[in-house]
Amino acid sequence: MNHRKDTAKKRRPEAGFVELEMEDLSAVAAVRAGAQADEAFYRAWAADLLETVLSQIREEYLRTARDGHWRVFEARVLAPILRQADAPPLEEICRACGIEDEVKASNMVVTVKRRFQAVLRQRLRDLVPSEGEVELEFHEILRILSQPAQDGVRPCE
Repeated sequence: MNHRKDTAKKRRPEAGFVELEMEDLSAVAAVRAGAQADEAFYRAWAADLLETVLSQIREEYLRTARDGHWRVFEARVLAPILRQADAPPLEEICRACGIEDEVKASNMVVTVKRRFQAVLRQRLRDLVPSEGEVELEFHEILRILSQPAQDGVRPCE
């Protein structure tokens, strides 16, 4: 007996084969377009959420007379992301913002990053039913926003 014939049943789907004709391929393209539309919607939603969180943090730091924190964060983190450029050296930021040393400037950046994460997680808590989903959504947002969009446009531009 032929081994190929003996194992043919394993290779055959239980429901049988589906015939694909050229007009059926349009359904595949529609599903793919739908997935891209979903991705674009999610990217836009995440970018809007990010903008809201950053605006809240900015107002908070300006209102509490910690505008130096915001300026350092903006120069070191936000501006390079938006321009798709390298971050300027801390020494340069210190001179521009009137900060006495790079360690202090670095600590200011870390402080604002932590606040950003806390505010983003709080916003997500308002949107999802469980703490586990907050973390999943948090990491998914960061993943989506760190990838270039299909059309080459990054969020927040």
